[in-house]
Amino acid sequence: MLKRIGAVVGGALLLAAVGAGTASAEAGHQAVNVSGGPPAGAACSTDGWAQGCYVAKGDQIWVKDAKEDGHHAAVIFWWHGQGSKPELSCHDHHGTAAGWTVCKDLADIIPEHSTLTFWPMTMEGDQIVPNGASPQVITPTS
Repeated sequence: MLKRIGAVVGGALLLAAVGAGTASAEAGHQAVNVSGGPPAGAACSTDGWAQGCYVAKGDQIWVKDAKEDGHHAAVIFWWHGQGSKPELSCHDHHGTAAGWTVCKDLADIIPEHSTLTFWPMTMEGDQIVPNGASPQVITPTS
């Protein structure tokens, strides 16, 4: 129940931070193409237009655009005690044909021994597309 409350509160804070338009979500990390997908056992949210996974080993955020609609997919993330901000995001501008993409440059950003929340979203520039948010996932970082 506590995790669910945290997700709802965190989500409300995220929408306030990203939706306010005070800073560009494009300030986040840019995903690179890879072959294949996240490794087995990754924490994933794959029930939406934007899909995402977190791999604790190496602190990798995987993102996939699952709907050919002209928008891009992003995964917004934050951890216990850290408010959401545009820099804590991984953006996939490669489109649906690319399949899974990954942000691997997060090991010095995501803390160990914490609880990470990540939320895949469909984005238009720095704005969340209406009904474009996929389910959030809460998972340990190590």
